Formats: sequence, structure tokens, C-alpha cells
Amino acid sequence: MPAEETTVSAGVVLRRRGTWGWVTLVCFVLLAVRARGGLLPGDQRTAALLHLLPAPLLQACAMIASTAGIAALGLLAVWRTRQDLRLLPLAVTMGLLLPLDAATKFLVHRLRPQGAGFGFPSGHAMVSMTAALLVSGAIWPALDGRRKAWATVLVAALMLAVAVGLVGRGRHWPSDVVGGWLLGAAYSGWTLPFIQTGGPRRAAGSLLRASCE
Repeated sequence: MPAEETTVSAGVVLRRRGTWGWVTLVCFVLLAVRARGGLLPGDQRTAALLHLLPAPLLQACAMIASTAGIAALGLLAVWRTRQDLRLLPLAVTMGLLLPLDAATKFLVHRLRPQGAGFGFPSGHAMVSMTAALLVSGAIWPALDGRRKAWATVLVAALMLAVAVGLVGRGRHWPSDVVGGWLLGAAYSGWTLPFIQTGGPRRAAGSLLRASCE
């Protein structure tokens, strides 16, 4: 593929990522406005059903949902694929989630199920979604078809475990978790190009070339 065509198409890839980020952000804002007014339909019913799951299962899911568990899974994925990430931008990107989480919780002002502090959006859900999308997005061009399928399944399983652990143990309402997922997806859509070696333009070009193979 000519260099000029690659440059133009890489810009298209970046714009699509930006569009996806805006779409998920709009969805998050709509959900946040609704959550500020109280619980969503199905929040209490879904939480009650998850509370019935066995305690060992909930404990295991809670461990996966913890910050340490998310970090361990991310480091394992990077080590297994030997993908060269820009570690300092990755650390800064993840660190910026802390003030973002605190600010959105304060603005929405909805209490957790147990009443101890604000819970929307779930910080653990946001961190897990961001980490999963950043790591899987960075290593995606290096994966073959089968590994891409496995990566998709693993990310989905991680998100499910996070939801079960947080809601089943009474830490969050289901809509808290969905809000965290949406905000994490929007955030990772904008920041992913900056954690890959070579920066945004080269990252988009590598994705484009991988899709054309």
C-alpha cells in the first residue's frame, strides 16, 4: 500500500475511533442523567438475583474485579504477546482515571447499595473496561484470527466477572457497572493510539495494514 494512501486511511481509522468515543460518551451521559434521578428499572431485581450466587463464586469474581487482578491480567496479556507498548503513557492514561472517577461520582451523586459513598459510575468497572480495551487494542494487530477470537471471549468473560463480583457482593448497582463500562469505552477509544509505539498515526496505520492482510 502506498505511503500516501496509508497516511490518509490511517486518519480515517483515527476518526472512527473518535466517533466511537463520542457515541459511548453520549450513551454514558444519558445514563448518568437517568441515574441521578434514582435507580433504573431492573437494578434491584438483578442485584437480588446475583446475591443468590454461591459465596466462593462471588469472592473469585471480586478478586478479578480488584485493581490488582485487573493489573495482573493486563501484564500477563502484554507479556504473552511481547507487544511493545509505551509504558509511561499507559501508566499516565490509567492514572487519570482516578480523578475522572471521583468527579463523575460527585456530579451524579447516587449512593451505593449499602449507602457508603457514591457509586455511579463504578470505578472498578471503568478501570477494567479501559485496561481490557487498551491492552487488547494495542496487541490486536499482532494476533491471528483464532487469537483474536480468544481475546474477545476473554475480555467478555472479564467484564462479566467484574459485574458479578461488584453487584453480587453489594458494592454497586448494575447500572453503576454499565456506566463504568461506557465511560471506560469512551476513554479508551480516545487514548489507545497514544500508548502504542510510534504514536497515533503509526498505530492507526498498523491497524489498517492488519485489516488488509
